[in-house]
This record gives sequence, structure tokens and C-alpha cells, in this order.
Amino acid sequence: MDERLRIICGDLVDQKVEGIINPSDTSLFVDSELSLKIHKKAGPNLKLECKAMSPASTGDAKITSAYDLYFQHIVHSICPNYIDGNNGEVQLLRSCYLSSFALILKLRMRSIAIPILGIDSGFPEDLAIDIAISETQKFLKKTDLLDRVLFVCKEPQLHELLLKKYNSHLFLSNQKKIFNNDSELQSCISQFSILTNVNRIDFSDIDLSQLSKIFHSGPLKSYIPDNLNNILKHKAKINANGDYCYQIDGQEHIVPAPYLPLVHFIFDHFSQSSDMVHLPKQKAFHLLWNYVDDIVSWATNLDTSLYNQSFNIIKELEKSRLEIFEGIRSLNQDYSDHPLYEEILILPDLIYTLSRLLISRGVHIDLKVDILLALIYVISPVDFIPEGFVQHPIAYMDDLAICYLVLNKAINQYQLHPRILEREWKNSSDKLKQIPDDYQRVLQIIDPRLIDLIWNYLQKKLKE
Repeated sequence: MDERLRIICGDLVDQKVEGIINPSDTSLFVDSELSLKIHKKAGPNLKLECKAMSPASTGDAKITSAYDLYFQHIVHSICPNYIDGNNGEVQLLRSCYLSSFALILKLRMRSIAIPILGIDSGFPEDLAIDIAISETQKFLKKTDLLDRVLFVCKEPQLHELLLKKYNSHLFLSNQKKIFNNDSELQSCISQFSILTNVNRIDFSDIDLSQLSKIFHSGPLKSYIPDNLNNILKHKAKINANGDYCYQIDGQEHIVPAPYLPLVHFIFDHFSQSSDMVHLPKQKAFHLLWNYVDDIVSWATNLDTSLYNQSFNIIKELEKSRLEIFEGIRSLNQDYSDHPLYEEILILPDLIYTLSRLLISRGVHIDLKVDILLALIYVISPVDFIPEGFVQHPIAYMDDLAICYLVLNKAINQYQLHPRILEREWKNSSDKLKQIPDDYQRVLQIIDPRLIDLIWNYLQKKLKE
């Protein structure tokens, strides 16, 4: 990540820079809190100049004087209104940055301050921040002219989210990519064409009763809340397709019949707050339901073959590794001294190593299939201890154990050449030697029965 980029919590209009970007609309005068403050402090002449320049096109940018403000220039970026993401809004928001940066270069500014564009026009904060960081990174790579770029957020919550996203991008920018180019990606996907006659894996028919027994009778018992208060008390209606339809707050939520047991399992076990499950009462149902929607959406959109499922999984590896890194990092404040937190820190590196083994020469195809099965479990939205609202390191331990399981199989069952593993290993050599011991320790925490249940299920699906 470029060292010229800094993140500030404060007011945009107070920054000591040559120019700022003002998120605006086609009239060049949007009545957002930020825009109103800029116009008030700049004085009435700014409004007159904006009026003379309007209307402007969405995605474009216009530049005016800053008048009574400290800086010299204001770049007015014409932001799109966010509808649903399917109307070209993302492309237009990217264009806002491109147009604004082009004007900044034209005027040879050395320092600028910018807000997160799109927030005031309805963009989800995560999406707006990702676009802001990626477009600014691209811009800084193309020019040495700028000495300083400030991302400025007034709201502490948005500032914290921006810092989190920035640090995640920083993490990835300092890491080797899993796939160096599209050729490696396509090569990785094509080798699994042998799985075209194998049914997809969606976890709809896993033994949930056995899973519940494992949760409440072994080492996981101290972590899993008692399943006494299922907040899914709404009666479902069955439609013509046999799907279950829930009317909640005036909206219809549909669960295909095969996934109803999984839905109830999730609500049974994780619908009440505990030391590790933090669910605000006013949002508890919707947070859980969003998780269920992710599962159902993912499962119902899968192709019938494991090959096509692997195609999507492999393409998502980089993004998923970043999300897991972000999730683990978010636990740092509360659990930095917890022994389980120390265990899960290696998980993003394990995902990297396993992913690289998928494209390494000298790795048996059967081992690659086992790695693929493990990654499907780790990457898919189906998670029996959901990280989305289980705010505890235990939520990542099942993923960790599955990764260790496959690495142990690579060493012991498939007798993978040590040099191949060392070449793709993304951690210290001492940690590589500790894999068997680490795996056994993790099993005692997560319960070997849980990993056996998951792995036997995956192997059974492979043979069906």
C-alpha cells in the first residue's frame, strides 16, 4: 500500500491541502451535511460558480475555486444514486474517481483530501470503501506528482470501518497472490473436469442430529449456547413448489424444503445472545436470516456437478482469504490474549498453501481433490459455527482443523515431497514441522467427532 495515503478522522473542510473532492449531484449542489458545510464556509460565490457549470453528467467531475476555504480547489464529483447494484452504479462510482483524479493531475495538485464517495447517495459502506481504496491505489501507482492523499471521515464508526478495510488491503498488497495470472487460474480449474459426473456439495443432507449431539456432549459444549430459545417462531406457508415461505416484517422469505432442517438447526443453536454470540435484540432475527439467505442463495444457484462448483470456489479463493483475515483481525481487540486466537492466526496462510498446492506440479490429483473438498467447506457460506455472528475464535477452529487434516493427509497418506510443501508453505519452517502436533491440539478443542462427521460427509458425496 502506498505510504502517501493516510486515513484521518475529522472534518474534510479543516484539512490543510491544495484541494478536496466534494461528493455532489448533477446540479453541483447536493444538500448533504458535508456539501452544505463546504458551501457555507466557502461563501456565496461557490454556489454561483456551481450554478454556472450545471447540469453535469453522473460519473463526471467539475472543478471550482475554494473561495474562503484554506485550499485552492474543490473537485465536485457527480455521484450516482445506488439502487441495487445492477444498474451500472459501481462503474459510475469508479468513473467519479477517475474523472476527479484526472482533474487533480491536470492542475498538478500535490496534496488532496477526499471523503468516501457514494456513502451519501445510498452505496453500502463496504462497497463504497472497497471502490475508494482500489481506485485510489490505482491512481497513486500511475503518478509521482502527489505527495499526500488523505481519506477523511467525520464519523468514528465509518473511520473504524475504513481503517479495517485499509489494513486488509494492506495485508493482501504485501502478500503473494494465490494465482499469479489468469493462466494459472484457468489451469487450476480445468484439471477438475474429472468431477463433471460428481454431484455438487451443498450440506443440505448432513446428519444434523449427530452434529447437535457433538455440540452438546463434547469439548464444544462450553462454547455452544443451549438451544432453548429458537426465535424462528413464525409459521411457514408452503407454496406450489413445496418451498417454505415466511412472512416477516411485510417481506417474504423463501426456504426450499431441503434446507429447512439446516435453517432450524442454525436458529436452534445460535439465536440467543451469549458470551460468544452477540446479537442486538432489534437486529437478531435479521442477522440470522441474512446468514440463512446466503446459504440458500448459494446452494440453489449451484450447478449440478462438483466441477462447476469447484469453478466458482476457486475463483473466490482470494476474496475469501481476505474475508477470513478481516474476521480474525476483528477479534483482536477482545481476544488477543486468548489461546484460541493464537491458533487461528495461521488460517489465512493455510488457505494460501492449500490453494497453491492445487496448481503445483508433483501433487497427485487425488490429493488435489481432497484439498478442493476442504476448501469448499472453508469457503462456502455453510458454517456450522457461523463466523458472521459468533464473535469468538472458536468460530474458525473447524475451518482450521479441516485445513490441518488435509495437510496431514498430504504428508502421511500421499507422501507429498517435502520440497513441494516447503515451496508453497506460507509461514515459518518451524511451524511447518509442527503441523502434526498442531492438528492434534486443535482436534482436542474442536472435537474429533465433528471433523470426522464433516470429512466423512465430503468423502461420501464424492463417491455417490
